[in-house]
Amino acid sequence: TVSVLYWRRPIIMGIRIPVDHVNAENIGWLVENNVFILGIMLFWGCAVALHVKRMASPRVVAGCFAFGSVFVVATLAIEHYYYSECPISSEKMEATYRILRENSRFFQKQSEEWKLQHPHFLADGTLLCVVRKYKTLMPWDQDTDFYIVYDVDEDPNAEDLVKRLREHHANDLEVVYHPARHLVQVRHASGGHGDMWLWARREIDGVKCINNPDFTYRHLKIPGCFRYEWVAPTKVINWNVGPESLTVDIPNDTASVCAVQKGLKTTQFLTDLFG
Repeated sequence: TVSVLYWRRPIIMGIRIPVDHVNAENIGWLVENNVFILGIMLFWGCAVALHVKRMASPRVVAGCFAFGSVFVVATLAIEHYYYSECPISSEKMEATYRILRENSRFFQKQSEEWKLQHPHFLADGTLLCVVRKYKTLMPWDQDTDFYIVYDVDEDPNAEDLVKRLREHHANDLEVVYHPARHLVQVRHASGGHGDMWLWARREIDGVKCINNPDFTYRHLKIPGCFRYEWVAPTKVINWNVGPESLTVDIPNDTASVCAVQKGLKTTQFLTDLFG
């Protein structure tokens, strides 16, 4: 509760899970990978069991609760340590806006042939800003996201994309490729960054789709996949965000992409959890 109210999303040992992905499966995964939560469950569970079975004195039961409480305090203290530096400071947000503008310009300057071969579009929280008609990025978001249809089997190190990005961006912006996650990041020294996720064309169970094997997208109904018809052909719009208007691409079917990505019923993604 504290982490939801304070950080705008549940945080357990530095692992951030969006509020709309909090379900029994994700919480179970966090518990299995978090010694503090296991400790809390162990000692509080023992305390309840001892109390119910009347197998221990009130002093022993109280000791179990007290020991479990130490784990609670330790967890919050470590979380505060991890996040003592604001992840969405004005400096980082300014850099993130700049990277969004530059990435948008990068895509628009590419040839029509290249864009046809590599459809791209806003995604994740950045796409939510568009469909909710925001004039700014989400104040608690730390980055911007694009998806690119890009087959890493043909270009394992995304050399063509990385080369084009490095030629486009100024020297103070770093372009890094993470092959294990099929992710290209454009980063500023302040910590602001923009993600470009690479999705390959695939056919799974007879369904044409795009696929990214990264763990972030394993919650999808077809793990790591979106139907290709939802994605392409993309639509070009003008988005008034921040200090200027940007020309950006969005998916062909934004409702399906947002609903499936966020694990919600269609149109529920239009509601901002925090008003």
